[in-house]
Amino acid sequence: QTMSAIGLKAEDLDYIEAHGTGTAIGDPIETSAIGRALGQQRSQKLPIGSIKSNMGHLETASGAAGLIKLLYAFEKRVVPPTIGINTLNPLIDFEALNLEVNQASMALPTDKPLRMSINSFGFGGSNAHVILESAPPASQRPSAAAATEQALPLLISAKSESSLKAYAKQLADWLEHNGAE
Repeated sequence: QTMSAIGLKAEDLDYIEAHGTGTAIGDPIETSAIGRALGQQRSQKLPIGSIKSNMGHLETASGAAGLIKLLYAFEKRVVPPTIGINTLNPLIDFEALNLEVNQASMALPTDKPLRMSINSFGFGGSNAHVILESAPPASQRPSAAAATEQALPLLISAKSESSLKAYAKQLADWLEHNGAE
C-alpha cells in the first residue's frame, strides 16, 4: 500500500537487502513477508541477499552495513553476492514466493533509476523497511552554480529562546559585516 501511494510497484524494485540472519525460524518469516508483499506481485523473481554472510551479524550496526552495501551497489551498479550458502533454507519456498538469493555479483541496469530496499529488525522486535532510489543521471541534475543560487537554511539551536535569539543576532551581524551571502 505504501509503495502504490507513491506510484511504485513491486516490479520497480531491483534488489532487497534482507536482514537475513541465517536462522531457521527468522529467515522463513522474513522471506515469507517479502515474498507475499513484493515477490509474488512481480513477473520476474525478486533478488534478495544479506551482507551478514560477508561480515557477520554486526548486531546493531547490521542495518548500517546493509546501507553501505546498497550505496556501493548504486555507485558501481552491481550488487555484491551473498556468499557461503551451501544449501538454501528448506523451510523457505523461494519458487512460490518468487524470490531468489543473489549468490553471484549481480549487474544492475544502467538505463534507468535504481530502486533497492533494506529490511532490518531491531532488538525490541521493530521492523524497518526503507526504499532507496538512485540520483538522477548527471545530465538531469542542476549545475553546481544553479544549486547554490538558492539560499540554504541555516539551522541553529540553543538552550533557551533568549539564547537562540542572541545567537541568531550574533550570526546575522557576522554575516552582514563579513560580506557573506
